[in-house]
Amino acid sequence: PNVYGQLALGFRLPANFVIMPQAQYNYTANEFVTSKVSLEKRIFERGYLNLSVEHNFRNDITMGELGMRYDFSFAQVGVSARQSNEITTLVQYARGSLINDKKTSYLKANNRTNVGRGGISVLAFLDLNANGKHDEGEPKAGNLALRSNSGRIEYSEKDSVFHITGMEPYVKHFIELDESNFNDISWRLHKKSYAVVTDANMLKLIELPVSVEGEATGMVMVEKDGVRSGQGRIILNIYRDDHSLKGRVLTEQDGYFSYFGLEPGSYYIRVDTAQLGRLNLVAVPDSIAFSIKSAKEGDYVEGLDFILRTTG
Repeated sequence: PNVYGQLALGFRLPANFVIMPQAQYNYTANEFVTSKVSLEKRIFERGYLNLSVEHNFRNDITMGELGMRYDFSFAQVGVSARQSNEITTLVQYARGSLINDKKTSYLKANNRTNVGRGGISVLAFLDLNANGKHDEGEPKAGNLALRSNSGRIEYSEKDSVFHITGMEPYVKHFIELDESNFNDISWRLHKKSYAVVTDANMLKLIELPVSVEGEATGMVMVEKDGVRSGQGRIILNIYRDDHSLKGRVLTEQDGYFSYFGLEPGSYYIRVDTAQLGRLNLVAVPDSIAFSIKSAKEGDYVEGLDFILRTTG
């Protein structure tokens, strides 16, 4: 078998010129196969003028080509004249692709060929009922920041949808998400990275649930001789209505506490009983029930106050 090597370089020159010498070498036969030099100049805003000379040493053929290409947003068009020994060939071409995704109402002409390539559509929505599914009436979440390790990313502000095209099919691609640009601080992503395998000639839809979370606040005070004062470092446990533990929070020095990250639903909060036993204290009330409502802006519950008194 023959072993080949190819070398190609590119040099940017003044006045928007680029020169690109190339050579192919056959290591088995110890000979050059082809050599080529191309000169390209950018004209207008998206136009390119090309001149190239190529020599095939094996067949002793010299070819020269002069052409022009213009890149529209929807297609590439070009014309070139090629001279090979005594034969002249005139070539005209147009290339591009049309991408259609019915699920996101996306239709666009592209000046790059996408036949055989894959793609991904990414849509973030407000998961108002916290079930992880895009239900009817749940709006899209705008201003999501997205990064991908491959493909070309296009964002539609009107539809709040990302389209990533030109991806190699049947391989794993990685997407990273950033919630810092969301319109509301109560919007949260529980999963910020995805691995997606694309299919050829298709846009795979990924719907990202954005949790709209609420906040619960209150005070813990110690009563002694009829005087109440805030108590720091008191542990409070927040439970779901099925009695499973949602989270824990510690009071600040003045007795204030705040817990953020509550999905819509019913909860109750109580002071940690183990800590109360060690301190010989009892909490009044024993627990407080509250609920987080489903809303685009999240929910805020305050007034979850406890009084601690000595036992006996």
